[in-house]
Amino acid sequence: MHLLNQSGKHCSTANFKITHWAILILASGMLSSCKDDKKTSENAIPGQPDVIVFSPAVTYVNNPSGNTANPPQQFTIRMTMNNSQGYLLQPTIQNPIHVNVYGAPDGVITPVSTTTSTGSVTFTYSGQSFPNNISINAWISDSTNNGAALGVTQVLQQNPLPCSAGSTSNQVLLVQTLPDALQVKADVGYAANAPTTSLDTYTVDTGSLGVVVPVHDLPNNGNVIGPGAPGVKYYDSSGNTYSGNYYLAPVRIKLASGGTVETQPIMVLGINKAYCTGPSSKPCYSSPPSPTLHYLGVGFNRNSSTANDLFDSPTANAFLHITDASNGTDLTPGYYLTPNDNLTTGLALGITSTSQYNVINLTPNPAVPGDFNAQAGCFSFPDSSTPSPFCGTALLDVGIDSMFIDLPKSEWPAGTHDSNNEVPAGTRMSILMGPENTPAMSYNFHAVQGNPPANSPAPSKVQWIDTTASGQIFVNTGRRPLYMYNYFYNGQCGQVGFHNLT
Repeated sequence: MHLLNQSGKHCSTANFKITHWAILILASGMLSSCKDDKKTSENAIPGQPDVIVFSPAVTYVNNPSGNTANPPQQFTIRMTMNNSQGYLLQPTIQNPIHVNVYGAPDGVITPVSTTTSTGSVTFTYSGQSFPNNISINAWISDSTNNGAALGVTQVLQQNPLPCSAGSTSNQVLLVQTLPDALQVKADVGYAANAPTTSLDTYTVDTGSLGVVVPVHDLPNNGNVIGPGAPGVKYYDSSGNTYSGNYYLAPVRIKLASGGTVETQPIMVLGINKAYCTGPSSKPCYSSPPSPTLHYLGVGFNRNSSTANDLFDSPTANAFLHITDASNGTDLTPGYYLTPNDNLTTGLALGITSTSQYNVINLTPNPAVPGDFNAQAGCFSFPDSSTPSPFCGTALLDVGIDSMFIDLPKSEWPAGTHDSNNEVPAGTRMSILMGPENTPAMSYNFHAVQGNPPANSPAPSKVQWIDTTASGQIFVNTGRRPLYMYNYFYNGQCGQVGFHNLT
């Protein structure tokens, strides 16, 4: 395909969803082989421009729960899309939809690459076991903007398998580490064997989802499909907002060995604008962003942050889609963050063992297939007149060095907040994640407002968030607990784990 170049954090957990207008028009013959779209009201359908909508939105296949394969099965995926002007984009023999399967063991899903001029594809599933979620990418050229309509769907296990560890892990060297943001060398859109002069510094963030790259960094080659739908990424704690268009492209990451590892093609946001959104108190307004952000959002339960944020699925998480000669089937999708462990490189892609970790089993997110709900967590003020913990959910967010605690304001203990709604310096706090009686991680610190002690889990500040409207109880710890703990996330079966370094 073609590419036409165009000229801090605490992400919101807003539940904005793409409307899945499923089964639209498909059997009615509107997916004809005419060469040009007629721009009439009859030809406009609900949905976002240049977004391929799948029916079903996600496919579940009857995989074996034991060692014996099930009988072969067939499933059909139907696709509809609008062009950039909002009119029905009809596939034709001359302009078909391109469909590709990623992450399946050889022979488990066929075909693995095809085109369709009818808007639907029927696949055969062999009935054999497969270890990881399978992605299906689709795109079709859109002449109205010299770009493409894009979409990604998943094939998931109807019978989830027990958690297991893969045989392969990739060691990644952090080029920046604690107390600063964790950073790696990466690029977007290049072949696995391409020269590495295009590698740039990317920030790793467990508090957001999706790859953000300046659009001028994307190469004009067959690995990059787009531009697709307009897109926006908003970071709530700073107010920083970035916009551009979506593309399908692989992400390449530099390894500690000097080589690289590559993802299958995933949805990325190529940005060409940056601006501030939200209240004028946001840091963005005193330090406006520029459209030069290089970001790897690899969190779970971090779904779309605002309108036109299409990063709403684990298919957008680069660290969960590493591929290799085995189509990535020898890896268990996930990662270890170990920046304060001198025996490691600081980051590893692929789960191979959890034996030294206190493990939290996550619950599936029914609204986002393949994703998981946040783990339980608590915060408390042991010296307060109300020392009982406030328990809800928690996030280890390596994208920030501060902490956010969410609670209805009427419940804020006296003496734990100042005029800026920050916890006063010297206030003792306790944090835990996992079950309250048997936490997987816990630590104490004295709050500061500025520079924390060296090698301490204390954040640079603790910011209260009034959640009177929602009643939410939540703690975002920031990245500094990584001074005390190694951390892993298994994105296939839904686990997080903490290993105490002390």
